Amino acid sequence: MFTVKIQSVDRKGNYTTIKSLNTPSFSQAVAEKAMAVAKEKDLRVSMYLRNEDVPDGYASRELEFSTQIWLQVELDEADALAELDALDVTPF
Repeated sequence: MFTVKIQSVDRKGNYTTIKSLNTPSFSQAVAEKAMAVAKEKDLRVSMYLRNEDVPDGYASRELEFSTQIWLQVELDEADALAELDALDVTPF
């Protein structure tokens, strides 16, 4: 089973689940769409697998009843610096 949770995070670090979805197995399309929605709406996405191997390109950590996964993105130095330069941070 593949679980996707889209969550908001308040200033104190508390999470509120906005949407939780389950599919029978890992879906690259669902994972990509969830990550895009979270990025667009400034939310957080958490993804979990049960009884499945971690897909290529994803990092993981074993939990008691599932495996949490996330897209492992590596940037070269120039791309990392460009992303930091483009970062739009609004102070509280």
